[in-house]
Amino acid sequence: MNKKIDHLGAAFALAFGLAASQASAGTAGLDVQLSTPGQMFKGTQDVPVTVTVTNNGAAPVRLLKWALPGAKAEGSMFVVKRDGQSVPYLGALYKRAAPTADDYVTLAPGEKVSAAVELSALFDLSQGGHYAISYKAVSAQLVAPAAPAGSTSKTVSPSFGSISSGALDVWMEASATPQAEAPMAACVAGGGITYLQCSSSRQGALITAVKSAYSMASNAQSYLSKMTGATTRYTTWWGSYSSAGRDQLKEHYANEITALTTKRLQFDCTCTEQNVYAYVYPSSPYRIYLCGAFWAAPNTGTDSRAGTLIHELSHFTVVAGTDDYAYGQDAAQSLAISNPTRARMNADSHEYFAENTPALP
Repeated sequence: MNKKIDHLGAAFALAFGLAASQASAGTAGLDVQLSTPGQMFKGTQDVPVTVTVTNNGAAPVRLLKWALPGAKAEGSMFVVKRDGQSVPYLGALYKRAAPTADDYVTLAPGEKVSAAVELSALFDLSQGGHYAISYKAVSAQLVAPAAPAGSTSKTVSPSFGSISSGALDVWMEASATPQAEAPMAACVAGGGITYLQCSSSRQGALITAVKSAYSMASNAQSYLSKMTGATTRYTTWWGSYSSAGRDQLKEHYANEITALTTKRLQFDCTCTEQNVYAYVYPSSPYRIYLCGAFWAAPNTGTDSRAGTLIHELSHFTVVAGTDDYAYGQDAAQSLAISNPTRARMNADSHEYFAENTPALP
């Protein structure tokens, strides 16, 4: 059944950032509500939307899990319009196997599920205007009949269904740095930055990290250019000095500077591994996948966000083609002593020389 809101109720819903729902016949009794912590946002702010699905009916309903809000709620279930025009979905789309019994969850009468979804990671909300946000899950396999008592069968016979919310209205103040455009002066000339599922706050952190990585790489390249012999900083990370080794490293950092100033950097924020900083595919420049440890790191200093970008950029074959022969400062310093040639091709060594913390002369 459709849930209608009278004029007074509509005013209440708008005032508190709420949107009510509709359901198909197969999901009658389900109510979908959207809410936000406010209605006015800046284009640089995250926009968390809480989705709550409640079974207001008299009977249990068995629903497809991935059509419901959860820890990994899919943004593709949202419809976003800006001033009446559809805003493209930027998040992931999944190929899935046919659902089994394990892919369904039963909502008992009165039971609800709720989760917050950060929409600025999934849609470009940087442009100012009136945004109408709604939730719509439609699937030929949305609803499954109740499992017989004691059944252990994984087979289901699902049927078509849909659940949707009313429109939630929010207003965005335009951002000076839209998602699809270069966010820093150093990238404007011929590069830029694109993001995949990076929230507004993470985009801001990445802009800062890119600027700091550029400063680090420039400092490292300048330092090497002025060298005429061994220094503590050089021998700590690279081992015995040679002009050929110095020139090799100068080229590596020059290539990093080129990447940071002229190439389109692609940041993917979908990784959730907490003990990993980032990863890349060396033959696929300049896409960097950022993981949990990256976001927990400081912007500069040892094992920093900016240093991580130096590390990952060095892996690309068109930049330096480094490998991971040693992780951590102690191991990198030992590598410099035992094998200077390999140290010059170690990604962490590139990072630590550029970070230079603690500072070495």
